Amino acid sequence: MGTGVPAPGLVAVDPTAAHCECPSLLMTHVPGRTVLDDEGVQTRVPVPARQRGAIHALRPAERSRRYVAWTTADTVVTLESADAAVWAAAIDVIRRPEPPYEGRFLHRDFQPGNVLFDVPPPSPAGARITGVVDWAGASWGPADLDVAHCCTHLALLPGPAWGLRFAEAYEEAGGVLAEVASERLYWRVRAGLTCSEEVRSVARPWRGGGEAGRQGGRG
Repeated sequence: MGTGVPAPGLVAVDPTAAHCECPSLLMTHVPGRTVLDDEGVQTRVPVPARQRGAIHALRPAERSRRYVAWTTADTVVTLESADAAVWAAAIDVIRRPEPPYEGRFLHRDFQPGNVLFDVPPPSPAGARITGVVDWAGASWGPADLDVAHCCTHLALLPGPAWGLRFAEAYEEAGGVLAEVASERLYWRVRAGLTCSEEVRSVARPWRGGGEAGRQGGRG
């Protein structure tokens, strides 16, 4: 990207399939692999938190589109096995007016599956980021939402404590989140509700591969 953020570079694009069998995007290769192991998570979580802050600090010459909310209070689909009262309370949170925020450049899907690492043997604890991929949702919006999105995915993988730790690490690295607790709650709940069945592209892969799935459905 020419910004200090490691990301694939654009080589060519054929949006109308004029030259390819289908609409195509060709980008440069980025080395590395995803790391979803629990081992080393305590030293690894601050690394993407710092990278997250670097992305939010970007000021593109042309402002990106406004962020898109992937679910709303009226469209959330609650699982039959879920605690209906808890979900109802969460839905009421995002029914409130959107809190004011200072806009930032968002990746919008910054989570462990879209961060590549160089992992030195024998342990992933010393992993360093080599690339951030999947920028299709890049947009302009609240830093809280982007951070909460990653917190949600970490909560599904190593566990809820690591989701909260990511937010702490983001602030320790200089990132700024909402000062008012109710505003932080709004963005965290909005991000968490993307695991509603309504947003199947998000919910199903992570529900199967997250902490609950790895512990035989516990949760």
